[in-house]
Amino acid sequence: MELGELAAPEHTAVVIIEMQRGVVGDCAGPMLAPLTTAVESHQIASRLAELADAARRSGIRVVHAVARFRADWATTPINNPTFAVHRKIDPNRIVEGTPGAEVIAQLTPQPADIVSVRQHGMSAFTGTDLDAALRALGVRTVVIGGVSLNLGVPGTANEAINLGYKIAVVRDGVIGVPTEYGEQVLQHTLRPLGPTPTTAELVAAWGGAE
Repeated sequence: MELGELAAPEHTAVVIIEMQRGVVGDCAGPMLAPLTTAVESHQIASRLAELADAARRSGIRVVHAVARFRADWATTPINNPTFAVHRKIDPNRIVEGTPGAEVIAQLTPQPADIVSVRQHGMSAFTGTDLDAALRALGVRTVVIGGVSLNLGVPGTANEAINLGYKIAVVRDGVIGVPTEYGEQVLQHTLRPLGPTPTTAELVAAWGGAE
């Protein structure tokens, strides 16, 4: 199936994962410095901003999948080392209502965009309204960008496949750390699930920039 058919505007949504101030921006803190550095050096935010703008022009819905925890973490099971470390070292980093929970300025959600919030798990679909929202919109293909190739992107991609969607992962709009590891995830984990086009290839498939 060609990219233009797979990601046709009438049945596609763009899902941007955790591009938040407390994850990849000014509130991320030293623990996430390798990720924030990788995002900046590879211009991930700029690529995703370009992708989101092209999607909106084509009538494709843009979804911001964000993590926002309660201040007391009451609805977030500490069932993995990642959450345990974050709660111990920096528990307020992406608490709801704080600057760290906000989407970075370069990707500020627009009025027609959807913001889907999760409070637990490692996938944008688990325990959120994302699946219901996409089905209500008639979405069959999910274009995925954001962070990270370590956890959130492959988790979301696998869940999308499990739920019956087709996927495309924007290879210059995702990153992991170390970056070499992220490239291996793209090649060996995500490419078997769907294509990994560049931002430019998707923009072209959607009719190019205006």
